[in-house]
Amino acid sequence: MSHSNLSRSCDILQNETQELRTKLEAKIKEASRLNLTCAQSTIDAYCRIDNKRSACRHCEDGWIHNRFSCYVIFHYEYELVWKTWSEARDDCRRKGADLVIINDKEEQALLYDKSFGSTDASKGYWLGLSKPAGKWGWVDGTEVTLRYWTGVNDTRSSSRCAQIWKNERPFGWSTADCKEKRQWMCEKKALFI
Repeated sequence: MSHSNLSRSCDILQNETQELRTKLEAKIKEASRLNLTCAQSTIDAYCRIDNKRSACRHCEDGWIHNRFSCYVIFHYEYELVWKTWSEARDDCRRKGADLVIINDKEEQALLYDKSFGSTDASKGYWLGLSKPAGKWGWVDGTEVTLRYWTGVNDTRSSSRCAQIWKNERPFGWSTADCKEKRQWMCEKKALFI
């Protein structure tokens, strides 16, 4: 290969390298802009400006704050708007949350008190607890260490989901077919800044 061909090839490679650097810088700027937009959306959701002062809350409007989590409970009188376990989980995820995971007795008591359901198990609220392959587990993959089952933990089918419902005894969980429709509760991390 002649010196002029090598020189031309080198120039082409340098130009392509510069173009790639320029594209990379543009992508980095775009990613930074998107990160700022996402951060601003979070700030806008949790912080409101009143009288030119910013006041941030741990949870968005309509959500209940408790320790490190925010909860929203979907209570509907009419069964037409109830959801299957999967539909409820999808709804929570669209809100940046997931179905509720109960970590301790205090959290169970709070959710039990906040659920406006009746003593009818068919009017319970979906929890983030299911048994898709024969073993109970929470939606985040953790094992079930606390159990607040009322009556028999139904083992007839591997496709079972858990619900919380008002009953004569506190801390009531019961099982239901995941395809049945229920009310639901979502949980996400509280904002701390």
